[in-house]
Amino acid sequence: MSWSKVVDSPLLRELPFKIELDTFGKLLMARLPIIVAAARCALAISFSSKSTRAVH
Repeated sequence: MSWSKVVDSPLLRELPFKIELDTFGKLLMARLPIIVAAARCALAISFSSKSTRAVH
């Protein structure tokens, strides 16, 4: 697997995992620490609410 396939995949885009490829092109995933996942969620909610307010 190549990195461009990973980036283009809609199935892998929103996973709450750290995604890497090893030297053989094997996909490696590791869960994010809870604090990082919570921070990303808070940012997504913040950006989402700002974009919906701008539209109205």
